[in-house]
Amino acid sequence: MRLSELGNREIIDLTGGNRYGDLDLAELIFEEEGGAVKVLMVPELRKKFALFSGTNFVQIPFSAVKKIGADIILVET
Repeated sequence: MRLSELGNREIIDLTGGNRYGDLDLAELIFEEEGGAVKVLMVPELRKKFALFSGTNFVQIPFSAVKKIGADIILVET
């Protein structure tokens, strides 16, 4: 599967039901050796009227990914 095919899938945490937004908003950190995905850096969803605040990221280890479905990516943190 290509990364471009994953971009519009929403990331949802099974533990608390948190929604992290779509994968196309995330940054991926790769291992230096082998090039496997190590961490998903997902921007926190902004609250209303938070236009001028900086972007904070949530780090999700790729090992926390439990299922990649047609529309969503399920993680367990």
